[in-house]
Amino acid sequence: MPLSRRRLIALLSALPFAPHALAATPESHALPALPPPQVIPLYDGPAPGSEQWAQQEVYEADGDNHIYRNVTRPQVLAYRPAQPNGMAVMLVPGGAFYFLSMANEGDDTAQKLLARGFTVFLLKYRLIASRKETWHQEADQRLSRPGWEKSLEDEIGAMVLADAQRAMTLVRQRAGEFHVAANRIGILGFSAGGYIATRLSLEHSLESRPDFTGCIYGVKPPRLPERVPDLPPLFMAWADDDDLVQPERCALPLYELWKREKVPVEMHIFARGQHGFGSLNYHRPSDHWLELFMEWAESMTGAVAMPRRG
Repeated sequence: MPLSRRRLIALLSALPFAPHALAATPESHALPALPPPQVIPLYDGPAPGSEQWAQQEVYEADGDNHIYRNVTRPQVLAYRPAQPNGMAVMLVPGGAFYFLSMANEGDDTAQKLLARGFTVFLLKYRLIASRKETWHQEADQRLSRPGWEKSLEDEIGAMVLADAQRAMTLVRQRAGEFHVAANRIGILGFSAGGYIATRLSLEHSLESRPDFTGCIYGVKPPRLPERVPDLPPLFMAWADDDDLVQPERCALPLYELWKREKVPVEMHIFARGQHGFGSLNYHRPSDHWLELFMEWAESMTGAVAMPRRG
């Protein structure tokens, strides 16, 4: 059964992890292993706004489960497919802004995108400082308070938006190096990463605008404007039984905004799946969202996202 973000935080609280808490099915393991990434730092030196941060980045792993915490030097991990299709996806894992969920929202998703020919740029964005002994309790307490979305946005929202804007700009500037069309670069975010993906879709320059956006059980930006120019096409996937980021509070307002702007939007709400199902196979209808997303992205970049304006 997919784990809610709260239950995932509880599981991660004591390493080593439960060995198969997020294990993929044999079908997922049949995919080729990820190739070594090309690491692209976002900034020359400390990231603006967090120059005084002293926490050390932490990587924690056991079997298929692994996370990053305390990211202070944001970067993009670039993966090249064996047979490029000319399209790219910036992949943004979630983790309540306390960690990056790299198993079901990072590596497994990247493998499936690469197999389809997408070039993948995995974004490691800045995270809230945390200690191994207490971070899971702090995160759980934060997520249990009313208005937690706004408190997280106030604390780190500007930084993660800046990281996404910088990452998309760098990727677009180097598109030719990766055999990617500069007008076929999208973003796909999960939970907290979904907040980043939709926030970038709302606030971007010409170079940092995604050509298409995927928001998977994403945290909605608390302050949605009435009108937004130049929105990219949007794909959303949710589970109706999500106990943390409910689709009626987060997906529907985004859908309505995109409809007002007359920009293509596609929304899937699956009956079951809870929060955090990612791209692993749980033998549920929600297992198929990634295939739907890839087909949708291919159709959108051929229909509405080319050529780029400006």
